[in-house]
Amino acid sequence: NSNRRRIGRTRGSEVQSDKRIFVSMAQEFNSIICGEASSALKQMEGGSVDLLLTDPPYGTNDEYGKNVRRGTNDTDFGVIDWDTEIPLGFLNECHRVLRNDRWGVVFTDRKEITTLWRYLEEVGFRPRNTFYWIKTNKAPTPRSNFKSSVETAVVFTKGRTTEKWRGGGDQDNYYESPFVSGDEKRDHPTQKPVGLFQHLIEIFTDEGDVVLDPFIGSGTAAVASVKSGRRYVGVEKQEKYVEMARDRVSGVEARTENWKRWLE
Repeated sequence: NSNRRRIGRTRGSEVQSDKRIFVSMAQEFNSIICGEASSALKQMEGGSVDLLLTDPPYGTNDEYGKNVRRGTNDTDFGVIDWDTEIPLGFLNECHRVLRNDRWGVVFTDRKEITTLWRYLEEVGFRPRNTFYWIKTNKAPTPRSNFKSSVETAVVFTKGRTTEKWRGGGDQDNYYESPFVSGDEKRDHPTQKPVGLFQHLIEIFTDEGDVVLDPFIGSGTAAVASVKSGRRYVGVEKQEKYVEMARDRVSGVEARTENWKRWLE
């Protein structure tokens, strides 16, 4: 069936060339790279990242970019030509580059939680819980159903210990906030709030740690890292979003004094 989503594969016609971009990816912290996730990650040193935090495509569109409204994360953004796959193959490289006893958070469609959970186990990660972004200003739905007010992530570790946990013993597995709006909003259909990512970064890392987002989109993970005093590495295959993310984070870097010391 040509309309079925593809898991773990990337269409060659959409892949940017990575070879011209990298000299030494291992040294390219605080960078947003234009390239395909798995190819870019192959050029990173093993054990060089402290947190994987990403919001990859959910596979909620058919091969023509039409939203097929498959789960609670769906929103009618019209044509999104990159969201026809669930590219879980990148997690193999993420396991290699993530340090031992570190955390990962990957957002997904609610119907794919089991698929993601099992794939994480196959790769060698240890899934630990789910985490929810609760949208406090979701518009009413015209359908005879609940409105989609929650997005879901799977939280996991590489290793059996919980080193770097900064959440204490009374940390809820959800974050409440409205949709992105105002000065924070960029022209990206699935942009997450900076506050959401900053909340997660500060639970799972220390200042100066490295945050990796292989699907960085409009640059939210980089902005949240800078505001938290962390370093970042981002990958994005669409050039228009790479430029958007770089412009966005450069403005935040210039205004964030506590982050500058990690450049030395």
